[in-house]
Amino acid sequence: MITETKEKPKWYAVQTLTNHENKVKQKIDMIIQNGAYKDLILRAEVPTQKETIRQNGKIKEIEKKILPSYVLVKMVMTRDTWYVIRNIKGVVGYVGPDRQPVPLSKEELRRIFIYDIDDYGFNVNDNVLVKDGPFAGCIGTVKELNKNGVSVYLTMFDRETKVDFNYEQLEKIS
Repeated sequence: MITETKEKPKWYAVQTLTNHENKVKQKIDMIIQNGAYKDLILRAEVPTQKETIRQNGKIKEIEKKILPSYVLVKMVMTRDTWYVIRNIKGVVGYVGPDRQPVPLSKEELRRIFIYDIDDYGFNVNDNVLVKDGPFAGCIGTVKELNKNGVSVYLTMFDRETKVDFNYEQLEKIS
């Protein structure tokens, strides 16, 4: 039985067995696609960053896990959602005192490169003002949103140019 709630979804850290992060994420994605927990379990992420390494004399770009053995889950914490996630094979528990889940703060999320689009209120085709950096004061149109930032088209020299920004560098305008 699924509990109805008006609580907003929050990000939680789930500890996994070593090298089980992607398997756990896939299982959470399957739960999301199934739809049984619609509006309660929204998203799962294994935070990674690209890193350039030299291996056998060749330069290679790899995805490195920022938080090995952890998956971040955006969900509304209810008795049911707690149970479903906790009982996925490979999950050790939630991060928090006595393994009781504590939502991650916005500062923690920013440090591990998870930018929650909803927190910033941007949508594709929104007009935005650049607040910071070399393009400060320019106005552009949002073309793409992802966990690392926002792609904005700015008009320069009578041409649209795609420029990537962090969420904090932009302000939505009407």
